[in-house]
Amino acid sequence: MRKKFEAKSSNPNFLRFILEEVDGIMSGNEMNSYERCMASLNLEEPDRVPVTSLICTIAAKWAPAYVSDFVKSGELMAKGFGAAHDKFHFDFLDAYPDVGRIPEAWGCKITYVEKSYEVTPYISGWIVQKPEEWEKLQNFDPEKKESTAALMKSMEILNKKYGNTVLWAIESSSPITTSTHIRKMSDTLVDVVVSPDLLHKGLKTITKQWIDVGKASIEHGANAILQICTRATADLLMFGQYLEFGWPYEEQFLKEMARLFPDAPRLIHVCGDEPYLEAIAEHSIQGFNFYDRGLARSPLSGFRYSLDKAKEKFGDKRTLIAGIDQNKTAIIGDAEDILCEARDAILWAAKGGGYWLAAGCDLPPQMSDDKVMALSKAAEKWGKYPLKWSYR
Repeated sequence: MRKKFEAKSSNPNFLRFILEEVDGIMSGNEMNSYERCMASLNLEEPDRVPVTSLICTIAAKWAPAYVSDFVKSGELMAKGFGAAHDKFHFDFLDAYPDVGRIPEAWGCKITYVEKSYEVTPYISGWIVQKPEEWEKLQNFDPEKKESTAALMKSMEILNKKYGNTVLWAIESSSPITTSTHIRKMSDTLVDVVVSPDLLHKGLKTITKQWIDVGKASIEHGANAILQICTRATADLLMFGQYLEFGWPYEEQFLKEMARLFPDAPRLIHVCGDEPYLEAIAEHSIQGFNFYDRGLARSPLSGFRYSLDKAKEKFGDKRTLIAGIDQNKTAIIGDAEDILCEARDAILWAAKGGGYWLAAGCDLPPQMSDDKVMALSKAAEKWGKYPLKWSYR
C-alpha cells in the first residue's frame, strides 16, 4: 500500500531541500525521445520521465496559423506538431489536428471558423442519415482524399526531420467512436438497440478503413499507433454494449497493426467520466492515456482511477499516461499549479518506470505556452532516474 510522505523534521524547508536534491541528480547518458518512450513502454526506467499530451488544435498557434488553415495543410501541421518537440520537449507527438479529417474524407460536412487560433472545426453534417445506410458505407483511399492526404504529407515531413529520434503517431479513432462522427451520436446510440445488425455492418467497414489509414500512416513515416476510444465509458454505453460494439473492433484494428508493424508500439486514449479501464487494459497495447484527475469511479469495480490506484492495478503490465487536469489546472491554473500537479503525479507513478507525464486529454487551445513548458520542466526537475523520492 502506498503512503504519502510525512515529514519527520520540524524544519519547514525540509521538503524543499529534498526536492532540490532530486533536481541535481544526474542519471548518466541522456536518451533521445524515442529511446526514452520505448524504455518506459517496456516498463523500464529511462533517463527521465517522458513528457507528452494530446496536442490537437493547440498546435495551430505554434505553426503559427489559423486553425482553419492549419488542419488543411501538411506543412503547417508538421510545423505545429514539431514545435511540441522542439519548443516544449515532448517525447511523443500526437500528430492529428481534429476529429474532422476522417469524417470529411467520408463526405461529412465540416464547419470551419475563420481567423481563429483556438476554435476547432466541427462536424455539422453526417453522411449516415438512416440505419440502412450503414450497409452502403464505402471505404476510400486515404492518399487520394484531400483531408487525409494532408495528414500523410505532415507525416512525411515529420519523418524526414526526426526519423526514429521521436515517437509519434496520428490518432485513429476507434470504430464505435467514428460511427458517432459519421452519424449523429444520438442516432448511433439508438442503432445500438434498434438496428444492431446494420450498425455492425457499418463498424466492419469503419474498422477496415482505419486499418487502411493506420497502414498508410506508418508507410508515410509514423512509428507508433494511437487509438482514441472516447466511447468506452458508461456515460454512453453499458458494459455489455461496449463489449459487443466497441472492444472487438478496437482489438481487430490493434491486432492487425501489430501483425503488420510489430515494432510500432500501440497506445490508447480513453475519455469519459466512467471509463472501462479494466477492459481497455486488456487490449493489445503497451500503454494508455486517461483522465486521472476526474472524480468518477469505475462502473465495473468501484475503483476511483486516481493515478496511484491505477498504478497499483495496471502498472505491472501497462504504461500509464496521465497526471495533469486539462479541464481545470490547464485552463484556470498558472505555470506553478502545473508544476505542482506534475510533481505530485511523478511522485505517485514514476517509480519503476512505465509512466509518461501528460494531461488526461488534449491540451486546451487556451493553455499558455509557459504552462505547456511547465510539463518538461517538471520532468527535468523531479523525473530523472533513478528516482530518489516518491510517495510509494
